[in-house]
Amino acid sequence: MSTLERMVAAVPARLRVVVLDACRSGDGRRKGLVPEPAFALSVTSAAGTRGTVLIRSSSDGEAAQESDELDGGVFTHFLLSALRGSGDSNGDSGRGVDAQSSLGQPSQVSNDISKHGGGADMARIFRKLDESSTCVDLRAERIFTIARVEDEAVAAEFATRFDGWVPRIAKLEQDELALAEEEQRVAAATVGANSALDELCTDLSEELLRQVARDDPRYRAFFKTTCTDFIRHEFDEQVKAMRNWVDTSSDAVFLARRDAIEKAVLRGERALKREAALATLRSNRDIARKELAESFTQDRDVLHDDLAKVARDGKLGRGWPTTFFKAGDSPRKKKDEPQPS
Repeated sequence: MSTLERMVAAVPARLRVVVLDACRSGDGRRKGLVPEPAFALSVTSAAGTRGTVLIRSSSDGEAAQESDELDGGVFTHFLLSALRGSGDSNGDSGRGVDAQSSLGQPSQVSNDISKHGGGADMARIFRKLDESSTCVDLRAERIFTIARVEDEAVAAEFATRFDGWVPRIAKLEQDELALAEEEQRVAAATVGANSALDELCTDLSEELLRQVARDDPRYRAFFKTTCTDFIRHEFDEQVKAMRNWVDTSSDAVFLARRDAIEKAVLRGERALKREAALATLRSNRDIARKELAESFTQDRDVLHDDLAKVARDGKLGRGWPTTFFKAGDSPRKKKDEPQPS
């Protein structure tokens, strides 16, 4: 270890990150995994940070865990999964050292192992689909599994297992397309209403300033500072404020424009109602995605168990059933991919 530390220290970089998934040679391999309490890591990012960060899968004297289902180390699998996005707990697409800290959060390794047990049951973690799975993802999972089944004579009897996925994915896809269309229509309605309100505010402000100073109470009744500041408010706040003008103001300059302003306010209120309805549609979409993903995950689990029986009977190896699932397939050697020079 001291030799490695000297080599790393010699690297001419401001910040060096070392990831080790290894244990002492001769320790042997422990069987299975034991759930432990989750722990959080706190890493503070700061400009000008220097030094070396060492991330290890085990402490001194401990054995690093491996999985036949993963064809490799459990730590490496979860680290790579986090770097691809599952560890992005704050949603900022971060891939730095602090983004990796979520590996210790309850939503990561500990909960998954606790929920599914250890050893071979770990494979179920990687077959799981969730609400983040899009229709494209679900179609790809189905096609991949069917292609694998059709490619294996001993698994041919399972070829029709996922026929029921097709209409359910199509229904979700249809609903998502309708939601996407409504989102654009609502966005257009909001932009149009906002533009109309801004123009009317500008016209009202200009006419008031022809008659009174900016600090006059008549002007302040509509604009606390300037018209420019007012129209920078959030759309819903602007609509609410202008609705109050319509309901309460008796200013002569305003009354000359009241009908036009009220019409624009009503237009804005309709847009806001449609925005609120969108939130319900999005929630329903998320629920449908989650239910579909859970249902499909159950189908995949049943198929995996049936394939495992075929594997045992045919002595095909414990990892063979896992290769039928795209989201949970074991890492495969990619011989044809170009290697970086």
